[in-house]
Amino acid sequence: MNQCEQDSDCTAKPYGTCEGTGQIAMCACRYGCVTDDDCGAGALCACYGDSGSCLRATCRTDADCTVGFQCRAFQDPATPICGSMRFECQTPADTCQDDSDCNAQYCVADSAGVHQCRAFSCGVPGRPFLIDGCAVVAPVVERGDWLDGSVLRSAESLPAGIKLQLTAHYTQAAQLEHASIAAFARFALQLLELAAPAELVNAAQQAMAEELAHTTACFALASRFAQRPLGPGALQVTGCLERTQLADVVRLAVREGCIGETVAAVQAGEALAHASDAGVRRVLETIQRDETRHAELAFRFVRWALTQDASLRAVVLEELAQSRRHDAQPAPQALTAEDALCTAYGVLPAAHLADLERRVIDQVVSALLCELVEEERAAA
Repeated sequence: MNQCEQDSDCTAKPYGTCEGTGQIAMCACRYGCVTDDDCGAGALCACYGDSGSCLRATCRTDADCTVGFQCRAFQDPATPICGSMRFECQTPADTCQDDSDCNAQYCVADSAGVHQCRAFSCGVPGRPFLIDGCAVVAPVVERGDWLDGSVLRSAESLPAGIKLQLTAHYTQAAQLEHASIAAFARFALQLLELAAPAELVNAAQQAMAEELAHTTACFALASRFAQRPLGPGALQVTGCLERTQLADVVRLAVREGCIGETVAAVQAGEALAHASDAGVRRVLETIQRDETRHAELAFRFVRWALTQDASLRAVVLEELAQSRRHDAQPAPQALTAEDALCTAYGVLPAAHLADLERRVIDQVVSALLCELVEEERAAA
């Protein structure tokens, strides 16, 4: 299952090292950096451990920012994996400097680049819709035609703070599910451009319909707790249909599907196991089932792609190696009374979700991707 046995095996890029990935017996090449120029445009070289790592960036130094503001690492809004950082400029409108200001939430930039404390839910179900490396979502407006009537009902008597947290969680989930419709529409077009098998195109089309159902269900839950009808505004899609090479689609499929949707499916199952509200449970049951199927679609696509170009095995293992978290995270703590209330409605503490994410990547996704790579290597 190993991509390498020693550092000298890693020569595809400069500064290669052979490192263990996760808790299974697999070694993969990880390529570091010494200067920002080693990382190319849109990234910089950040110091982690014994070698640098290329991280996405919209700035490289404080000089790239407004005078008096810094270029700092923030949670990357383009990925559902919490702890994935991107360097961005602080702005005069920011309301937080880092996650420590946010009381278990994340300091994340909105579409205008303003950093605010948000309930950034790791692994919120849905495939992100990326344009130029940024996750694009539609704004939220008051409208009642995007609501699943079977889920929408009056909210119970809950503390105002709890209602705000539940509203924020399900509003963000609805925005990401809504964006997933576009992501799968684009994926279907990419599959057609790549002359992929009909069953993959059909599965992508089915996934669009399932994401639509998730969207209306999540907006119904958000509206229930907000006590007013919420729905999506216009989704910006300009620039989303540029021609993509097979390797680029594989990278996205591994990152968003094999990793992101597997994590999301498991986290939805964990939330379901703890939820007691009947309406929330129905939504989570559907999301867990469908996101599992969407993750399987990603793995099937990657398997097909490897039959078209065996060199893409290195791309798969590189994306897997990059999914490892660099930062140490605290272990989940005992639930507070407030946590317990949110958990009953399907919202788990961020530390619990982050811990589950790491274990899923280390123990499940790593094994599945490595098995897939070895199958194709043996076939070749």
